[in-house]
Amino acid sequence: MKQNRPATRLALVPWILALALPLQPVHAADASSPADEPGEKPSITDEQGRVRYVVVFKSSALTRQSDRAPSVDRERLGVAEDPRMVNLGAHFGYRYGAEVIGVSTDAAPLLTTYLSEEQVEAVRADPEVDKLIRDVGLDFSASVWTDQVVSGERRPWGKLAVNSSVTSSTGGVRVYVIDAGVGFHTDLNVVQRVNPSIPGSTTPGHLVGCYAHATHVAGVIGAKADGSGSVGVRPGVNIVSVAVSPLAYYNSAANCMEKPSSIPDFVQGIKDAIAWIRNNISKTGTVGIVNISINGTQFYSDTGLRNAIADLATPTPSYPGAFVVQSAGNQEQDACLWSTGSTSTSDGRMVVGGINSYGQSATQLNGLPALRNPGIGNEKGTNYGSCVDTWGPAVDVYGPFTSSPQSASTTYSSHAYLSGTSFAAPHVAGLATYYVETLGLSTPAAIESQIRSAFSALGSTDLAGAAITLPTANPIAGPRNQPFGEFAISHTCFRPPYTTATPCTTTPSMPTVQPNGTLSVYTDATFELSFDSRGSGSYSCQVYETWSALPTLPTLLATTQRTYWIGRAPYPSGTLYYNAPQCTTANAVVNSLQPPAPHWYYNGIERTGQTIVENATQQFTYSAAASATACSINVHHVPPMGFSYLAHTVPSAGVSGTLALLPGAGSFTYNLSCQDALGGERLGWVKVVR
Repeated sequence: MKQNRPATRLALVPWILALALPLQPVHAADASSPADEPGEKPSITDEQGRVRYVVVFKSSALTRQSDRAPSVDRERLGVAEDPRMVNLGAHFGYRYGAEVIGVSTDAAPLLTTYLSEEQVEAVRADPEVDKLIRDVGLDFSASVWTDQVVSGERRPWGKLAVNSSVTSSTGGVRVYVIDAGVGFHTDLNVVQRVNPSIPGSTTPGHLVGCYAHATHVAGVIGAKADGSGSVGVRPGVNIVSVAVSPLAYYNSAANCMEKPSSIPDFVQGIKDAIAWIRNNISKTGTVGIVNISINGTQFYSDTGLRNAIADLATPTPSYPGAFVVQSAGNQEQDACLWSTGSTSTSDGRMVVGGINSYGQSATQLNGLPALRNPGIGNEKGTNYGSCVDTWGPAVDVYGPFTSSPQSASTTYSSHAYLSGTSFAAPHVAGLATYYVETLGLSTPAAIESQIRSAFSALGSTDLAGAAITLPTANPIAGPRNQPFGEFAISHTCFRPPYTTATPCTTTPSMPTVQPNGTLSVYTDATFELSFDSRGSGSYSCQVYETWSALPTLPTLLATTQRTYWIGRAPYPSGTLYYNAPQCTTANAVVNSLQPPAPHWYYNGIERTGQTIVENATQQFTYSAAASATACSINVHHVPPMGFSYLAHTVPSAGVSGTLALLPGAGSFTYNLSCQDALGGERLGWVKVVR
């Protein structure tokens, strides 16, 4: 599921900097035909000959929209988008009879759609439209690839990167998913479910994993092209689910199988799965595709497991073999330690690392996890090195999923975004099935050869400096990557790993440190801010700070690839926006809050921090700002001939009220202590001397 996708992200320098350069503007005064001019890149057109455009709206168009959008429109145009933009996009489609395929507020309020010449003229005259831009190759986002929604069905960016065809499988090949067990889902074509660790069992709960990991993997490979949900790399391909958990891990209450907690049980389950698949392929007489989105040091250290996988991929006179794809792992370490990778280029086995939609390695920025799955778990980043054969989409991958536990008693239809190399590998498995069915490939070596012949260099590198390649049925002209960045903001001490500053006494983690988040800071406090990025070559990012009171005057803080600020102060009021247009994923927001200072009043006059020398007998009135969450009172008395002692307490005084003065001679110090919304404590006092 999608995380760190703010509903609204503001571009604080001229918006065109955040758009892909090949987009061609159509100015309001230009009445010429949208036909391609000599030397320009060709337009993108649909089956009806309509041209794809980016429609950029004036900001006022967005402010007039409701902040609540119908669920049908949010599902169609993007549940993570600003609901006002979803409404604006839906109204545009209704008004002009156009099919809106995507909306965004990353750089400005805008959408993409296909328009006829007549629709272009009408849209150009729309007073809410600022610019109309002919799209010639890249979407309006800085991403190299973005999701598209066509007729209610989402085509994930990874699918578009690897194989944009939505032609369904011919049923000529089986893809075996070694995993927890694929669930029952309306978007999948699962032709068989087995659990070799429970021989002969047909009990549904023995065949389905409680964690829907396998369901998402299967969806990346082959979710159906059926007009709803998502579509996989090879739509509707025959999936065979091979579960790995022995009977001891059956969750009877949820009717599903838990992941083995014992490493020996887990390894044996994988070996049992491999043996069953080999036997099944021998019976079918047809080469198989096997996906293993599981990683552990046992793939490196257990000779029996390594040999079993090697044998699975190796044909014999009576066995056609299987093309085996494995994820590289998410530890941001050498993949050789976590997979069964080899240096051979023709053994029918490939290990797949993970990239993001910017064509860059999915690695940590600011020392924060790159692979984020809210409610499930975050992991550092993709493994890398000589054992990685190729790369696949691994960040914000959309597909069939449900929250745990996934019950075998239920057929699901829900989808979600997940991240990890677990979802990079099935992109390659899906592409392999496409090639087997369309080219008639019959051996693991031939499949690997075809995959390697489809490599496109993205122009980016992994952490070891090795070139990143993406196997794709959609040839890529030239390097395809964009630099991307991220801010990290925190109330507490935070030092990204690239700094040389004095380290923190404790190491904060998400969500204490928020990546590209929104932070509220009291004006008498400070915050930590860090910027990090990843790109290729000698790129740089301009980091801007903009105060809401002066929105047209951004301040350039740095031109850099990474930097940080310690003890940065908020402005006296309003909001600070941070962004980096050349690395447009980077944005953060800091809201200034007035501190909840406690106040004491006597006879209607504020006396906080003062001493009253009189025979005061009336009551005090006290209050704190609305941002206070709780207050308490204690009164210390020093008699004329004695020592200070605690004379009175009110543990739960509320954020406002009255308090009668204590009788007697001497001095009385009244302390009002209030907790603020950020966990801090504020103190206000007044003293009475008689």
